[in-house]
Amino acid sequence: MPAEPSDPAGAFADPLAERLWTARAQHRLLPPDEGWSAVDHSRAAAIATELYRRAGAGVPTAWKLGALDEPARARLGLDRPLVAPVLPEQRCLRSDSASVVNIGWF
Repeated sequence: MPAEPSDPAGAFADPLAERLWTARAQHRLLPPDEGWSAVDHSRAAAIATELYRRAGAGVPTAWKLGALDEPARARLGLDRPLVAPVLPEQRCLRSDSASVVNIGWF
């Protein structure tokens, strides 16, 4: 866990945040062995805060939820629901490429 807050214009406090930001800019995925697959909830929240700050996002105006039922969480291998911010001014983190994963809901 990083000890210092992220500098919005400089280096990320967490090296995984830097790797995720770079991968996004290069339109590539990080393989599971690059350290993200075993990230705990508090570190993930800190990384997300760094990424949102770097993207210029403000304080969330609301929160969205996903995988609320046990069958959905089981399919995704989760122990709790997903939570993500709804950002102000309809700002979101987008890239020029997108991937869609079919996890069997349809």
